[in-house]
Amino acid sequence: MDSNLPFGGKVVIFCGDFRQTLSVIERATKHVLIESSFPNSVLWSKLHKLKLTQNMRAMLDHAFSQFLLRIGEGREPVDANGEIALSPDIVISYYDKDQSLNRLVESVFPDLQLYSKDPYRMINRCILTPKNSSVDELNELLINKFHENVQIYISSDRTVEQQHQGDYEDFLNSQNPKGLPPHKLLLKENCPIMLLRNLNPNEGLCNGTRNYFWHSRWETVFIPKIPLQTSDNERNGIPFIRTQFPIRLCFALTINKLYVALSRARTAAHLKVLLIPGTFDEKKINCKTRNGSKVEAIIFNADIPKMSPLLHVYKKYKITNAEVKPIPAKFQTTELTI
Repeated sequence: MDSNLPFGGKVVIFCGDFRQTLSVIERATKHVLIESSFPNSVLWSKLHKLKLTQNMRAMLDHAFSQFLLRIGEGREPVDANGEIALSPDIVISYYDKDQSLNRLVESVFPDLQLYSKDPYRMINRCILTPKNSSVDELNELLINKFHENVQIYISSDRTVEQQHQGDYEDFLNSQNPKGLPPHKLLLKENCPIMLLRNLNPNEGLCNGTRNYFWHSRWETVFIPKIPLQTSDNERNGIPFIRTQFPIRLCFALTINKLYVALSRARTAAHLKVLLIPGTFDEKKINCKTRNGSKVEAIIFNADIPKMSPLLHVYKKYKITNAEVKPIPAKFQTTELTI
């Protein structure tokens, strides 16, 4: 374009709510994420900014709209722990995990029998949670409560290096890396599902699209089983290929921050929040290694039959995907608690 201006002087439009769409950088700190955001780019000072000033989604509830803006802009008052206060009207009290989860499910999906007959009534209802493990737990809970007969679809899992297939096949079946459908896919007629790949963008069949399983009144689409490979990431452990329908249940979905979750609702009356206390405070755990790069671990009785074909005495193993959790209380000692 014979121009030193950004993008050769062409008009380029950027849009987005930077309170919602921070950069996604694995294992990055809050400081790194903020420094990597678009407003900190060298381009930012050269752009002409246009701002939206009214929350159209929450325009029917002015107080709720202002509450969302204060959270998004960091103006909502916080306590000594840096936490905001939520109105008791939107909070589901926590008693125990099972009872509280059931109350949450009943508030979001009050009539699963009706939804199983007419899933259109469920299209604007969803549970949002920050962790993939919570999504899996909630989806399993709800598909078991959902009416109709269950259909089970099993994937075919194989290692990228074929010589390891015999050693790891059962282990691969137990894995559920993000971005891949589950090994055992449980579906019922009219249950909500989400596509995990772009199958036909022209017809709206894109990654993240919410659909319904076998709802005959709407358009029927063909979804084949396809091979999907784990990303090149050491946290995924052994690289493998899963051949499965590229879908998963979506009664529940992940969300990246509280502000985004709260802003999905049109009014405060359409929102319920359940805060489940963690089993331990991850920030307070101090996990030390011995001899530099080694850690000691104990396999408890229930896991011995599962792991004994894979682990051998005096052989070294590289741990690439692990969680630090408390040892069940009855097995704890003064030296071993996690």
